[in-house]
Formats: sequence, structure tokens, C-alpha cells
Amino acid sequence: MRIPGEIEDKDQGALHALRSSDYNLNTRRQIDCDGNVLNGSNVTCLEENRSRDHSWSDGTITLGRYPPFSRRLPNTSFGISMGLVGHAIMWKFASDVDFIANSIDTKVLSFSFWVVGFVVGLCFFCMYAHKICFHSLWVMDEYRDANNRMHFLNMPHLIMLMLAISLPDEMILLGAAKQTQRVVWIIGFLIQTVLSQNIYKQWLFSNASNISCARPQFLLSIVGWFFLATLGATTDIEEVYGIALPTFCLGIGIMLYLIITFAIFNGIHNDSNAKGSPALFLIIAPPSIGINAFEQIAADQSDQFPLISKLLLGWCLSMAFLLISIGPHIVKKPAFPGFYWAYVFPLAALASATTRYASVEKTITTQTMAISMIVLAVLVLIIVFVRTCIHAFQVFQGSGEWGDPLLSEPRLTTQVQHISHADLENGQVAS
Repeated sequence: MRIPGEIEDKDQGALHALRSSDYNLNTRRQIDCDGNVLNGSNVTCLEENRSRDHSWSDGTITLGRYPPFSRRLPNTSFGISMGLVGHAIMWKFASDVDFIANSIDTKVLSFSFWVVGFVVGLCFFCMYAHKICFHSLWVMDEYRDANNRMHFLNMPHLIMLMLAISLPDEMILLGAAKQTQRVVWIIGFLIQTVLSQNIYKQWLFSNASNISCARPQFLLSIVGWFFLATLGATTDIEEVYGIALPTFCLGIGIMLYLIITFAIFNGIHNDSNAKGSPALFLIIAPPSIGINAFEQIAADQSDQFPLISKLLLGWCLSMAFLLISIGPHIVKKPAFPGFYWAYVFPLAALASATTRYASVEKTITTQTMAISMIVLAVLVLIIVFVRTCIHAFQVFQGSGEWGDPLLSEPRLTTQVQHISHADLENGQVAS
């Protein structure tokens, strides 16, 4: 393992030797999104600057001790912004349900979550841009992490698409806002295409990250297709550009979701720590967004809620009840920033789907279901927010810390080999 940063010239040869050996992070030690060790036994590090952090003064890494947070901001942190913007979408769709709109000011709630989600996402984006510029090797480690972290690199452009979908109606009525949404769609489409092509190649041909290794985090690489379908339908992409790109995106997303979900169900029993994991809730996110996409695309053809949307809604509700009955883990400390926020975004997406259903059917039963799902989503948001604040306060007091899946994890039980700075400098690395 290496610690990126201002490494002296005399250390470059040793670092190169370390990278070319079997001690590379991604080949010797694989950790999934929950911090569980999948493979490997060695953790090594190269001291970046002894004077900045006394815990790294001997050039070795120890369990439960990490370099400065600004140096290693995990890309999982963007999950916080996704959860907040997910609630902005939920409340925007809830404004179409008469009973809910008459009982609470949904537009104010939607706009508030939109602003907070935008600000939080912008802050994390700036921090991550700093990480890319000054600690780029950490970013490369995330991209090369064969099992999970590379999928979280999709989050920034997913947030961008979600912000465009949840844009307040008053702003959408402006012509410039509509054009802005189309520009965001084009940018999101290009980013989704480039990132997905690289990731899907690994699904096909990589020994470490092929389909048989699928985990719920893999779904972050396909959920963007459903967002593109939803945003494209609302901004009339097909009519403007003369090609059914939103429908194409929806088809891509559906096929990949079926493949990945089957692979997850087929192999999840091998992961003893998967039960109750927040990442499991990602299973309901893509089809929940797909429900809205189908309804938006078919809106011009029929006033009824599409049959396929009803089928997907039944699947999402059954999976949500199953995952809740398994028993989410919320008591133990979060392994890293954004850890528990994987509960928030999928449930908000499901609540958004039920509100769309209620807004079309307009029955007491559908409205009751929509209200129940909104209450559940809000309750989960409050619990996760409070738990995150408690741990953040503990970190501020010095009694806790934010972990990192790429580094030592407090629950790590495999043997750690300490390699000193001098050994790395002399190239004395034993296999």
C-alpha cells in the first residue's frame, strides 16, 4: 500500500518496486464496500510527510490509524448528497398527489432538499477535486479497486442528473432551465458511456471483477441509465434530437440490471457480512427509478399507469420488505463516510415511484401506500442523519475516526506486515 503525496525523489525507485510487486493494493488485498477483507494479507505504506502526522512517523501503517482525511476522502462520501437529492425528487413527485400536496408544502421541502443536496455535493466535489490534483494516486487506487470503489466513481454525475430531475418547477418553466437540463443530459450521457464502457469490460474479462464477483455496489454503474431515461423523457430529448435515446438508455439499464441482480443473488451467500448491509438496498434503486422512466416515456401514449411500471413496483416493494425484515445494521459505527446513506437514496427512490403511481391512479389505497413509503423514507433519513452526526461528534472529540475501505479497517483480522520506510527505500520487500 502506498500513501500518495509529496514523495521525495529518492523514494520513487522503492515505490516503483512496491507497485510492481505482489504488494499492490488491488492484487494482494481486496476490501469490499463494508470494509470486509476479500483477499490478501498485507498492508504496506510509504510515509508521505513525517512532520504532518505523528502516527505515520515510522513509515508503517497500523490498524485503526489513518492518514489525514483530506488526503484520502473516500468517494463513498457522495452517497450523502445522493440521499439528500433523492428526497428532493421524492417531495417533487409528492406534489402531484392531491392529499399530500394539500397537507404539507411539498415544494418548499423539495427546494430545501435540492439546495442542501447541491451544497453538500458541491463541497464534496471540491474536496475530491483537491484529492485528484494533489493526491491522485489515491484516486487511481479507487479506480483500480476491482470489487467496489470504482463503481462509486459514478456518483458525481449521478448527483448531477438527480439535481436536474429535481429542479424546482418554477425554474423549469424558464426556457433557459429547460436548455440547461438538456445540456446536463448530454454531459451525463457522455460520462455514463465512458465510465460504463471501462467498467463493463472488466465485468467481461477481468479475473477479479467479473460478473461472478458481483456485489450490490455494481448497480451504481447501471443506475445512471435509468436517470438518463427519466431526465430525457421529461426534457423531450427524443423530439428535439429525433432519436429515442431515453428509450435506448432504459433498455440498456433493464438488461444490465437483470444480469447483475441474478449474479448478486447467485453469489451473495458467499459473503457472510452481506446480511443487513446498507449496500443491499441498492438492489431496489434502479427499478424504482425505472418505474418513473417508463411512466414518463409512456405518458403521451396513455393516461394509465404502465403495466410494466406496476410489475416493477411490485418487485421493488417485495424486495424492500425483505431487506427490512432481514434487519438493517445501524447501531455499529459507520465504516467510512456515506456508509449508512446507502439506506436513504434507494428508499427515497421507491417512495418517489409510489407517489407517481398514486398521482396517476388517484385512489385512497395508492395514496395511503405513497404516504406510508414517504414516512418510511423520512424516518430512515432521520435515523441515518442522527447516527452520522453522533459519529462525526465522536471524531471531533478524538474518540472515533473515519475509516477507509482501501486502508486498514478496525474489523480487519488478517495479519498485517509492517514494512519500514528504510526497507522500502532499500528495496527490501519480502514476498
